[in-house]
Parts: sequence; structure tokens; C-alpha cells
Amino acid sequence: MTRSTFSLQRIVLLHCGLLVSVLLLAQPCLAEPPSVSYVFPAGGQRGTKVNVRIGGHYLYEKCNFAIGGAGIKGPSEIARTETVWFEGPAIHHPASQKPEDYPKDYAATIEITADAPVGNRPWRVWNSQGVTTARRFVVGDLPETVENEIDGEAIPVAVKMPITINGRIFPREDVDIWTFDAVAGKTITCAVAAQSIGSPLEARLELRDPRGQIVAEMTSAAKTDPAFQFTPTVAGIYELHIHDVKYDGLQNYLYRLTINDAPTSNPSDAGMTRRGKPAVRTNEDLPKLAESEPNNDGPAAPLVALPTLGTGTIDPPGDVDVWAFEAKKGKVVALEVEAAQLGSPLQAVLVVRDGEGKELTRRDSLMTQTGETIISFNPPTDGKYFAEVRERFASRGGKTYVYALRISPQQPNVRLELPSDVVIADRGKTQKLAINVLRDGGFNSPVTVTVEGLPADVKVADVVVPVNKNKADMQLEAAATAKVSLHTLRIVGKYEVDGEARTTTAIFPAAIEEATKDQLHMAVTMPTPFKFQGEYAIKFAALGSVYRKRFTIERGGYEGPFEVRLADRQGRYLQGVTGGTITVPAGADEFVYPVTLATWMDLGRTSRVVPMLIAEIADEQGVKHKVSFTTNEQNCQLITIVSPPPMRVVLDRPSIAVEPNGQVALPIQIRRDKSITSPIRVELVVPPHIRDVRAEPVQVPSGATETTLHIHFGATPGPFNIPLLVRATCDVEGDPLVTEAPFDCVRIP
Repeated sequence: MTRSTFSLQRIVLLHCGLLVSVLLLAQPCLAEPPSVSYVFPAGGQRGTKVNVRIGGHYLYEKCNFAIGGAGIKGPSEIARTETVWFEGPAIHHPASQKPEDYPKDYAATIEITADAPVGNRPWRVWNSQGVTTARRFVVGDLPETVENEIDGEAIPVAVKMPITINGRIFPREDVDIWTFDAVAGKTITCAVAAQSIGSPLEARLELRDPRGQIVAEMTSAAKTDPAFQFTPTVAGIYELHIHDVKYDGLQNYLYRLTINDAPTSNPSDAGMTRRGKPAVRTNEDLPKLAESEPNNDGPAAPLVALPTLGTGTIDPPGDVDVWAFEAKKGKVVALEVEAAQLGSPLQAVLVVRDGEGKELTRRDSLMTQTGETIISFNPPTDGKYFAEVRERFASRGGKTYVYALRISPQQPNVRLELPSDVVIADRGKTQKLAINVLRDGGFNSPVTVTVEGLPADVKVADVVVPVNKNKADMQLEAAATAKVSLHTLRIVGKYEVDGEARTTTAIFPAAIEEATKDQLHMAVTMPTPFKFQGEYAIKFAALGSVYRKRFTIERGGYEGPFEVRLADRQGRYLQGVTGGTITVPAGADEFVYPVTLATWMDLGRTSRVVPMLIAEIADEQGVKHKVSFTTNEQNCQLITIVSPPPMRVVLDRPSIAVEPNGQVALPIQIRRDKSITSPIRVELVVPPHIRDVRAEPVQVPSGATETTLHIHFGATPGPFNIPLLVRATCDVEGDPLVTEAPFDCVRIP
């Protein structure tokens, strides 16, 4: 491309951008709704108070908080606290181009009563820009501990059984090691709750005996967490290793790991999502029947009368349970397997066959969000049919692979389902609200859908869903002066069956708690009137240096001050780039934002960083609401090509020997080009968890190239599971320039 062609294209693009800016000037900008990615620890024992950190995006300094369910209480607000962050191994090109979130930590204390039922509790946050969908906090009944997170290689931590360990695989490639004293001949249960509580962790467990030999291991299967039982033949200290199967890891890679030597019927129970084998929907007045082996084929299958509730176990691996039932043509039969809801590891496959054994339909538990296996079966003829339950993987099975099978005539009816348990209503805008309409038992009539619980300043017209439609698209309209607030709505469907008027309430199938599954949380939000713009620029910037870019503000009628900081969501991996918070005074229409490049970034790679603009907007009642704006548009990115620094630290050795109460003189060379004329400060950087190590900083005069750090060790230095750093800092035109060099410490016994 010639320079003139490039210039012409750039002019055209600039004119297009100006036209778009003019068209959008009077329109509210896109807000940044709040979101959350974890609560850590992810649960607690009954009768305790648990101090947690909640990781969230765009929650600002504080945010509204609620946790529901029996026997649990939390604060109404959570406040920003220091975020725990470990960089971990660098991500290199091309993986470094993927988006990455950078949640901030917020502190809360959750109180659990001594009689609180074991299980999941829903929690969420909200502010003036939206509300989050509910996430899980787990109530358990065993003693609990929380990982003391440190950077570097794994250090084994001893625990005493029975115990539920709250940890997380963070940073990337992290491996946690837990040790315990086992008795020969006494069975031990090891179970993880991760994916089952909303964590992205695909856990792998590895148990090693006192000699270091692997004696048991288990890896996450599809949508399930690993669990196993093991009976030691040798007494002693055992190590349980846990990591992600792909060696991923981040702040939200949470787990609850239970190690228990008490008798338990189901390893998955140890994850504390359920205990034991509770009855399924015990409020149902259905005949109940337990399986009796052999029942692996049609001739051996028990004939059950409808409706019925059968319970069974896929044991041993490869087992198949068959149940026979009679049905008439056109009379729809509902079949449902529950397994995950019981804490069972069973990945159920449900198959319906005719009297000759021909497969008519099947359903896999992986097809649904909640692990349910449901079939609406319309018999083609009168006769006998067979329901077949098996494990998806023939190699899996055992006494813990329990299930409940419900078979019942399906009456004509309607089910309404919500794709999400939240909806955002921006003031002055219309929001689409979609509801799925599911027809069962041959029902084929219109359904009128209405919304209950709306405030006066938000309108939704009723929608009639005709017989050939399976979705209700409703238009939710909030007045421009609607009060910024949170509301709980119910979506109700009205219909008729054989002239009888009926109603049904829309549910969110993935609801964490049964009692809240029909609640839709609507946030009326404050729009963001302002935005910022920048000109496209890509420049070289050295490792460890400060880079700045100028931006202009389109205020949209707001004239107060702003805060500017790095956005909580980035278009790609930050590679260690950091940025502080600056204030833009009232009335100013531009700002310059500085970022600092890390000392270890990939040379020659392009760094793209996105800032965010925050302000308080007053509503008609004078109440102030924090709102923000950010964008990943390339003109608004700070784009640099990472270049070598003009200064380097060179150590004469990669490691030093450490003796208690000893001292080491570490020679250091400073290599700098002619542009570095200021004195240089050289200091030792010691990770917070390493004790009894210190060194006084030294000043290297202008022009000097050598110095020595005198490193002193106390009586119990260490643990040395991560390198220490020598950091050199100088001044370049008023900005710091930093370079670092790592070295290992080797403890002399």
C-alpha cells in the first residue's frame, strides 16, 4: 500500500467516524453492567462465619449484595479490598491475543447458622448499571479450611481428616498439594466440587503414597467433577495433588476438595452439594419401587404401573437397568431420570424401546444445563415399552451411580422457561424479553403471557402466543425518568385445557435454589451519557517504561469530574501492563492516560490496553449513580510495539546459596545506553510469603556500571519456591524506567 493510498483511506475513515459521532452524540452510550466471576472461599461449614472475597467487574468502590436461602446471612453491601493477583507463567502469541478479564476483589462476611441445611445458596450483586445472575455459595457440614495462597511452586500443606478444603488453581499451571495421615485398611473418600458449583476448573486428582507412587487418580469427565474412594494398604503420609487437566488456572478456578475417612455411600456427597441419598421430590404422591437385579434386558424388566418412581444403581460398570411399562397410542408418557441432583456422578442416558427391542428415542444428560434426562414419549401403538437407563461411558459405574426414574402419563400442559434470571431495563429504552413456550402432552392452544410485579414506570404489554409458536417476545419499556431500582418479577402464562382455565409460572431451569426458580430480577438502570475517543496510533515502547496517550471526552451533558483507570475487561491479555487511577477535573474535555509496561513482556509483540471512564450521575431526585464507559475500538486503545529497554541488569550467577543467619554479596552489572544519565536505584524484591531475607537498596551513580547487593538471611529463611528479583530503577524525562533480573535461592541443609 502506498503512503498516499493509506492517507486517503485514513481520511475516509476519519470522516466516517466523525459522521457516526455526530449521529450518536445525542444518544446514551453503552453502559458497563456489573458481573461476577467467583466467591472465595466457595462455601463454609454450618455454624461458622466465613470471610470471603467476591471477584467482580464494574462494581466500583462498593456494590449491593444479597445471599438467599435458609440459615444464611450476608451484608447488604460489599466493599472493594486489595485484589489478590499472581501473574504466573506468561501467555505467548497467539494465545495472548485472546480477551481476558481482570476482576477486582470485594470483601464480605457470610454467617451460617448451626442448623442451616446443607446445599447451595444463591447470591448476586447489583448496582445502577445492572444486576448479575445468581451464583452458588455452598453450605457444608464438615470442618473446613481455606488455602493460604502464595506464588511459586507448590508447597505441600498438611490437613486432618475429615476436611473440606477451599482452594483455587491460580495462577495458570498451578498445582495444589494437600497431605494427610492415612491408616492402613481404612477407606478414604476424595471428592472435588468445581464444575458443579460453577467453576471452570476441570480438575484432575492424583493420590501418592508415602513412597511417592501414584496409587489413585481421577479426571473430570464431561460436566462432572472427579471423586474416588481408596483403601490404603500402607499407613503413612499421603499426598493429594489437584490441578486443571489443561494446566489452566485463574482467579475463578475454584474448588472444594473433601478428604474423608468416615463411611460415606457416595464420593460425590463429599463435595457438599447434597448428603446421602435423599428422596426425590418426596412431596409427590407416587408409588415408589427399587430395582431388583437382574434387569438388564426386556424379559427380565419389571412391569410398572403408571405413574411410578423407580430408584436404581448402575453397578457394576456397564450395567443397564430396564423398566417395562404399558402405554396407549397418542397418550404421551413423561420419563425423567434424576442423578446429578442427587449428588450422583452418573451421566445418564435414557432410551425408550418398543416391545421388539427397537430403539424409538433417547436422551443424554449432557443435552441439558441442569443434567436432567427427560423424554416426552408419544407411543405409536398400544403395547408394552421399555425404559433403559445406563451410564454414558461403559467404563464408569459403581455403588455411587444412583438414579431415580419417574414414569407418568403426561397431561396436556404448558411450561414457560426463562433463558436468564435477570433482565436489564435501561431508562428511556425498550428491552426485549424472551420466554420459551414448551408444550407437553399434545397441548396445542394459544397462551397469554403476562408480567407481574412491574413498577409503574416500566410497561410490558401482554403477549398471546399462537399455537404454532414456541417463544413469547415481550417488549419491556422503561420511562426516561424511571427510578433506578431492582425488582423481582414473575412471568405468568394463562391457557385452557378442555375448557378449564389454567396458569403456569415461567421458571429459570438452571436456578440454584428451588424456591427462587420462578423469580426474574429486573434492574432499572442509569444510562451512560459520556464517552471518550482517541486517534489511532501505534508506537514503540520499551520494557519497563511508561507510555501515554491523549483522549478526548464527549460529555453528553455531564459536566462533573471523571476517574480513569484500566477497564476490568480487556480485549486481550495485559501481559503485565499496569495503570493507576487519574482524575479528570470538571469541565475538562480531554485526558492523558499513562500505563507501565512490564519488564518481561514479549519483545516485538503488540500490546493493546483499554481504559475506562467513570463518573457519578445524579437522577431527578438528586441520587447519585456511578456509571462508566469503555470500548475496545482500536482508536481508543493504547497500542504499543514492545521494544528492548535502554538499561539492563546482569547478575554474575543464576542462583545463590542460603545459610541461616548468613550473608551473600551479589555482584551486579548495569548496562545502559547513553540516554540514561540519572543515578540508578538497585534493590532486592522479595515475594511477601518469603521470610527472613533483606538487603539495603544501593544507589549507582551516573556513569557507573557495577554495584553489589548485600543480602542478609535470618534464622529461618524461605520458603524459596520462587525466584527473587533484583530491580533497577532510573528516571527518564520524569518517568521511571524499570528493569529486573531473577535469581534462585538454594537452601543449604
